Amino acid sequence: MSNKTTYHIFALLRQEWLNWVASGHIRFHSKRIYTLKGTEDYQGFSKLMSNSPDETWFDAGGYILASIPFHRKNKKFVKSVPVKERVEEWIPIDAVQQFYPLSELGARSLQGDASRAHVKLGQPIFQKLWEAWCEEQREIRANWRGELFVETLDYDVPHLDTIPESVLPYLRLEEETPSEKKDSAYTIRGTRAYAWAAAFSLLDLLLGQLPVDKEPLNAVIRKTKQEYDLTRPILGDPDFSVLTDALDKAVADKYSASITISFLVVVFHYCGQIMAEKAPNMVSLKQDLAALVCNGDTRLAASAAYFIGRAMEDIPVTMLAYAKTPKAYPALHCVLPEQEQTIPRAD
Repeated sequence: MSNKTTYHIFALLRQEWLNWVASGHIRFHSKRIYTLKGTEDYQGFSKLMSNSPDETWFDAGGYILASIPFHRKNKKFVKSVPVKERVEEWIPIDAVQQFYPLSELGARSLQGDASRAHVKLGQPIFQKLWEAWCEEQREIRANWRGELFVETLDYDVPHLDTIPESVLPYLRLEEETPSEKKDSAYTIRGTRAYAWAAAFSLLDLLLGQLPVDKEPLNAVIRKTKQEYDLTRPILGDPDFSVLTDALDKAVADKYSASITISFLVVVFHYCGQIMAEKAPNMVSLKQDLAALVCNGDTRLAASAAYFIGRAMEDIPVTMLAYAKTPKAYPALHCVLPEQEQTIPRAD
C-alpha cells in the first residue's frame, strides 16, 4: 500500500550511526537531507543515495536511514558549534524520529548493533526503492566495466544499437539460452561445447528454425563436450567453420544486424567461464577478438569485449586498465594481474 507521508531523510554509514548513538551528536551538513514524498518517491530516494557516502552499494546493512522532522531551512534541531574561525553544524540524537533499515536483510544485519546500542529500528518501508536503486547501480556499473574493458583492449566504442533487442538480454546474462534450460545442460558446462550449444540454441529460437541440417551441429557438440581445455581460442575449429556461413547469412537476412554466430560464441564462451569463476585466458580472448575483426569488422570485436567486461567484477577490469597505462595513475602501483588469477563474476 502506498505511503504518501513526507519524510526528511539522510543516509548514514553504519559506523556513523553507531558513533552518533554513542556520542549523542554527529557532525553534519544540512545538504545531506533529502525530502521523500512517500515510500514510492524513487526520484527523491535516488538523489538521497547517489549523494550518500560510497559504501558497498549492494550491502543493505552498510547504511541506515535517519528521519528528521525538519527541512534544510529549519535550524531548530541543528547546533552551530564555533571552532576557531569556522562554525560546525552538529545534530543531536534527539532530533531523530526514526531509524530505518533499507531492507529486511539489512534489518537483520543491523539488529545486533541496534540491540547493544538500545536503538529502536523501524520497518524497512523503503525496501522497494532500495531494490530499484541497487538494480540501477548494477546496470550502471556493468556498463562502466564493459566500456572500460573495450577501451583497455584498444577497440572503438561498440555500436550496441546494431544488435537486435531480442538478443540483448542473453548477452547481458539476464536470460538463459534454451540450451542452458535443458536438463542435460550440466553435461556441457565447462567444456568447449558450451558456447556453441548456447549460440545454436539462441539462433534456433530467434530464427524460428535453423536454416541448416541440425545433425552436423549435434555431431560437433557431441565431440566437443568431451573437450575441457578452455585455454585455447574457441574460434578457428574447422568442424564449425563449414556451418557458420549459412547461419550468419540467415541472421543478416532477418535482422540486418551486426551479429554473427562467431560473435555469440565468443561472448558465451568467456562469459560462461567468468560466471563459473574460472580464469579466462587473456591471450586466447584477444586472439578470438582478432578473429572477429578478420571475419567482419571491429564493431563485432568491440561489442564482444563489452559484454565480456560487463560479466567481470570491478577489480580485474580496473587492474588491466591501470597496468596498461601506469603513468596515468601516479598514486597507484600498477601491476598486471597474473594470467592464472580467477576473474570473479559480477553479482
